Amino acid sequence: MRCNQNNKYEDQIFAFYGKKGTMLIRGEGAPAALGAGASLVFRAEPEFHTREGYSIGAWPEKQRAEYIADWSREHPKPAPGSDKVQSGEEVYTVPDGYSDLADHLANFFQAVRSRKPVVENEVFGNNAALSGCHMSNYSYFNKTVAVWDSASRSIKSTS
Repeated sequence: MRCNQNNKYEDQIFAFYGKKGTMLIRGEGAPAALGAGASLVFRAEPEFHTREGYSIGAWPEKQRAEYIADWSREHPKPAPGSDKVQSGEEVYTVPDGYSDLADHLANFFQAVRSRKPVVENEVFGNNAALSGCHMSNYSYFNKTVAVWDSASRSIKSTS
């Protein structure tokens, strides 16, 4: 995930990497909304397990050998050609003339009329702003690393 902090770079990308594929949301406003010109792409990948390799270098040799033996036993190598995966990718693009603002306002007005809560309420908005905006500002103005303290529900410094 990338927060652009009002940088004018146009190609915004939000990606999810999973065992069975990668999902990319691209375009202006991503991931907040799939506005005009945005797309959602899913690229399927074969499910492939790999064992931990980086951190086990610091483990005692006996523990490392036991881990590798256990992992290898639980994850036998697949037979050649046994991976079943869809080829290509699935792409969703926003229809011409679509306005995420119109949908957003329609959802809000429907909630006012029906008195039902909206999904993206003030708590949602505050939590979304915390990571990218409030914590960045806290860090900048206090010249320290900003950390979210979930117990007190506040931003703290590390120093």
